[in-house]
Amino acid sequence: MAKIRLSFVTNSSSSSFILAIKNDITREELEEIVAKRIKDTQFSSEFDYYDVETEEEAIDKIVSSLLEDLKCAMALDNWKVLGGDCSNESEDIFNGFIYQCGFENTEKIKNKFFD
Repeated sequence: MAKIRLSFVTNSSSSSFILAIKNDITREELEEIVAKRIKDTQFSSEFDYYDVETEEEAIDKIVSSLLEDLKCAMALDNWKVLGGDCSNESEDIFNGFIYQCGFENTEKIKNKFFD
């Protein structure tokens, strides 16, 4: 079954990003932050594209993917730092979340995009 995204024009777009997460952040804190970003950006309208049915399932997949990536991230003082590319055409929900929502910069998360 082909996936068709209805909310974007046909042009693909991508960005590179750097994400720094404080070592002491908890899964629960990440879940709260992701839930807020989903609500603030209306990312829930994309759930069908990513084969998720509920906000809780989306949050779990996004946070689990981030925590897995952080296992291989570079350690820098009290931070874990990772980078990558994100796109509006990725079928990976974490990649789509980063591209469409990103993280707000806080005392425990720093986020920077590059076109």
